[in-house]
Amino acid sequence: MATTPMPTRNARQIAVSLSWCFAVIAVSVGLNSLIQSNQPQSRLKKLATPPTVVSIDVHDIFDVGVLEITATTVLTFNYIVPPLLLPSSPSPFVSRLRTLSTKTLRVQAYSLFFCCIVLLAAMIPFILFYATREAVVRAFVGTLELPKEVVEKVSAASGSLPVYSKIDYSELIVIFAWFSLFFTFIAAVVLLKADKVARAAAILNANLETSDEKANLEASDEKESESRLEKGDA
Repeated sequence: MATTPMPTRNARQIAVSLSWCFAVIAVSVGLNSLIQSNQPQSRLKKLATPPTVVSIDVHDIFDVGVLEITATTVLTFNYIVPPLLLPSSPSPFVSRLRTLSTKTLRVQAYSLFFCCIVLLAAMIPFILFYATREAVVRAFVGTLELPKEVVEKVSAASGSLPVYSKIDYSELIVIFAWFSLFFTFIAAVVLLKADKVARAAAILNANLETSDEKANLEASDEKESESRLEKGDA
């Protein structure tokens, strides 16, 4: 059974694997940040005895943070599997999967470029919020809102840090997001280059097949001519 070539297989595997690894790290850091951010919020809310109610709004940085750390994970994971498959595998399923992977290299590359755009679009507001904003903490007794100074003192006493730039784990999200963006872009470039190699190889194979067919046809014509000459001499 003929095997389907895997253009720039090693380069693809390394680039996509690095991209996926840093995406996973970014997700892990994001989940850890979510857990750590919930702990001081819970402590602060527990300090408020009824009928006092504490409201903590971090949706601005939370929403873009979730988008930032999940922009590349699923797509990149899908592109790791085909290059891992052994070229000599006799399985028809493996062969079809490798063929599909090779034929869709351009789609894979453009989808990762799209992920880079989404990731960058999420990183810009995240960095802006991280550098300039803080969590909005408000406390109410019934419909009466407590003064901001009182809320700030209670927040400080509970160990809460409403200013995003003073929270260490938020900085880690920014750092690993940049790594994820960089390696995802590199993976997209490698996939695009692999697509060009695959297309060039396909054209070359097609030309070789055409040449072989012409050579076989010419050989067949020569044999037929020789056969006719032999019959004529006879």
